[in-house]
Amino acid sequence: MIIEGWNFLDSIYMTVTTITTVGFQEVHKLSPRGVIFTIFLIVGGVGTALYAFTAGARFILEGEIQQIFGRKKLEKKIKELKDHYIICGYGKMGRIITRELQEEGVRCVAAVVVDHKEKPAGAISISGAAMRIAPRKIKFFAKSLKACSQAISNELGFNGVA
Repeated sequence: MIIEGWNFLDSIYMTVTTITTVGFQEVHKLSPRGVIFTIFLIVGGVGTALYAFTAGARFILEGEIQQIFGRKKLEKKIKELKDHYIICGYGKMGRIITRELQEEGVRCVAAVVVDHKEKPAGAISISGAAMRIAPRKIKFFAKSLKACSQAISNELGFNGVA
């Protein structure tokens, strides 16, 4: 429009055929300034499209979508927990606290966290009053903790199954 003095429709048509690399002939003959603009339009448009395509493919192929949905589902389940203790770390103090809670009638479930050297770096656990944690819920908590410990282990550089 501005460079060649074309009308809006011709300008949009030429832009679309150029960026999509369809390559029909020009609606009007291009001036040298129009040719230079078209070169930059092709490089910028095709480069942007390729970048968007590879970023989208990487996003899908690396499983980031599944990870996002899985994390949201887990966060929702954690928000539904009531009257529970979450003990971060299962070292000396974590084990003492867990033992004391069990003595008071609290059920506990724990999962190990592994570092990049494949060594236990700690553990996470969930505890709650025995009367509030039905035995059928233990599997749910164990599965949730396993997923959390796996995510933490992955962040620490562990690539296997924790």
